[in-house]
Amino acid sequence: MAFANAGEFFSAIDNRIQTDDKAKAALKEIGATYQFNLNGDGGGAWTLNLAASSVAEGEDDNADCTVAMDARDFIGMVNQEEGYQGQQLFMLGKLMITGDMTLALQLEQVFGQAS
Repeated sequence: MAFANAGEFFSAIDNRIQTDDKAKAALKEIGATYQFNLNGDGGGAWTLNLAASSVAEGEDDNADCTVAMDARDFIGMVNQEEGYQGQQLFMLGKLMITGDMTLALQLEQVFGQAS
């Protein structure tokens, strides 16, 4: 499934958490709180709390891992478009991570639960 904007992606994650017990259990096992700060058109702030199985618009100052990037790059990354791999975006300075870097490495698994 290709996502048009960040809101659509986070709605899909929320839907999976609420309707798919297997996906919910897999995400709950990670148990972290991720904060996404996405700039530009289609951006915004979202909190993904895996321990509480919740997705909310807005910021959480106590997140375990914070991801900051341009919304267009984020959509390219979650849609797995060529040239938008997370490691590549990070090395180019287009993907900023603060907090627990080991949790950042688990984002691919988290993103996979949306599709």
